[in-house]
Amino acid sequence: MPGEHEKATAEELSRALRAELPGCTIKIEGAGVHWRATAANAQRACRVNCFWYEPPRADTLVMGPSRSNAHLGSVSTGGQVARRGAEYLVVLHDGAERIAGGRTQARTDVIECLRTWLIEGVTLDDLCDRWTFVDARRRALRRLAGLVVRALQSGGGVRVTIEQEIGYELWAYGNGRSCRIDPAGPGTTGCAFLIGQSQAASATLFDDLLGGAIADWTEQRVSLSELKRCVPQLGLEPHAELLERGDVAQWHWAHLLDGARAGDRPLAAFLPLLELIVVRPAISRFFSFTSMISLCFSYSSHFPFVTEGLPVLDPSQGGGYRIAIGEETWTGDAAATTARVEELLARAPRTPFCGNEADTRIPLVNAELVRQGSLLRATRVQRRQWFTVGIAAGRRACQDFYGGPPWSVSFLEDGIRLGRAEYPEISAAIGSARRWLEDGALVQFDPERALFDPD
Repeated sequence: MPGEHEKATAEELSRALRAELPGCTIKIEGAGVHWRATAANAQRACRVNCFWYEPPRADTLVMGPSRSNAHLGSVSTGGQVARRGAEYLVVLHDGAERIAGGRTQARTDVIECLRTWLIEGVTLDDLCDRWTFVDARRRALRRLAGLVVRALQSGGGVRVTIEQEIGYELWAYGNGRSCRIDPAGPGTTGCAFLIGQSQAASATLFDDLLGGAIADWTEQRVSLSELKRCVPQLGLEPHAELLERGDVAQWHWAHLLDGARAGDRPLAAFLPLLELIVVRPAISRFFSFTSMISLCFSYSSHFPFVTEGLPVLDPSQGGGYRIAIGEETWTGDAAATTARVEELLARAPRTPFCGNEADTRIPLVNAELVRQGSLLRATRVQRRQWFTVGIAAGRRACQDFYGGPPWSVSFLEDGIRLGRAEYPEISAAIGSARRWLEDGALVQFDPERALFDPD
């Protein structure tokens, strides 16, 4: 039954907490696979989310991009170890403030950590010294960030940031190149090397070599072959040489053809079609992605995709393929479908481009800035492997400008996302951004709240 192990783990922990933490208030709550125990004493409290990991099976649901889209968005530094059994996410609070968190699979460590925090009342620094799992990932990333920053040249234009999304991630952003950095083991670090939004290579490095490799890639912009000479253990991604020389469309279709030939779903059903597409430049200059069983064409190489007015293909029940644009549909074999798709794409109003939907918003935002008489200008901003629209002025920035209406804008200070607001028109969105950036004014927005605890 789903949640059975998680519930039992939370119940066992709560019984142990009641026995070991006299004077503390202990509660348990949850449903399904989401269970947690809470303990409180005076102003301090702790929430312990309880997880259970089964050994992976062949039919296990894998989160993230499907294999057919994986080359478009997944980034891996390698070396991930599957977890099994119980795991505890400990989140510490002092009054209403969240202080720190951390994960461990040792229930005895959870109990003693809570005793130290709730009953002994130690400081956070003392707590981290005694229980190294507390705030462990963020402290490890801060240490690695220091190694990278020291290796970079002053004023080299590389931005080193700990991003907080579902979890904490350390990134180094250069001009068109970036690296994701992950602790791997004692004295070693995993590093993914990206060109644009796509991973080109990865390696596990000794910590004393980490900063130099990242500086070579992001500042010196060495080639993959040069990086390989410096980092012999570097593993190249399939078709990385196409990505490096800027043949992004060819790189894209080579991945799809590989997936179809390997039997990946839903690409396998499109193999006869893909073999014809890759030799038709009028088609293969565009991009694509899969959605359920469909092959969807895109002007943009990466998510968020730009698809307006482009065909969507599905395998037809009688063999061959079905093409749809809006309410219009056609059905034919691989050859007829290829010819029809080529005709439809020849009428497409946009030119395919390497990027995503954010690139189409930058001209709109800049046009409104000009109309309002502002000297500010929007640019592409990278957050993790994704790109969005950003305007910066000093310590403050505005990002996203997702268009509707409504227009959604995120407000940042010192790189920290403080909140988000929506506006009925782009003029109002830009006006609010200008007050935040040019006037230093306070702006009403909904405070940023993480959907998941990042520890």
